[in-house]
Amino acid sequence: MRRYRRILGLPEDLQSELMEELNKPRSEQILTVDHVLESTRAVEAIVKRDIVTVEEGERLSSALIDKFRSQVERSTVGPRQLPKIARAVERGDVSVSSAQNVLRKLIVDRFYTTDDAFREVGAESEASRDLQLAADRLAEKIGEHLLKRYPVSRPLKESLVILGKKIEILIS
Repeated sequence: MRRYRRILGLPEDLQSELMEELNKPRSEQILTVDHVLESTRAVEAIVKRDIVTVEEGERLSSALIDKFRSQVERSTVGPRQLPKIARAVERGDVSVSSAQNVLRKLIVDRFYTTDDAFREVGAESEASRDLQLAADRLAEKIGEHLLKRYPVSRPLKESLVILGKKIEILIS
């Protein structure tokens, strides 16, 4: 029932296009109801989290549907990458500006796919997580060093000073 309501909530021109597609043999259909619903649902998740404006969301939705029409976007579930990007932003793994950049690229670059967008910010997320894990391990090792009251050697001190400077640059 919810699916039908979503279909009825689509713009009339898109409903008409979908009806035309449904009249074709399945092997000749390019744009499907699933393509449209996955795209609109994904964009709603991005807009809901204030990563893009409603207007940008409409352009993004249009761009995704065009990518399905032109068969640049081939995976029906490709748009599901967008809510993953939104969740990565919420967790702080990906900056809002990085997410906005890839979403805008989806709008303006007709050959850029949702998988491309996810890979691009996913790399940032992965690097952030790796660095966080390394920082956690280092903090634990420093804690052990302090607890055991080991002296700090000159090479260790030099390394920690360099590390401290890089951390200051990174977090500022």
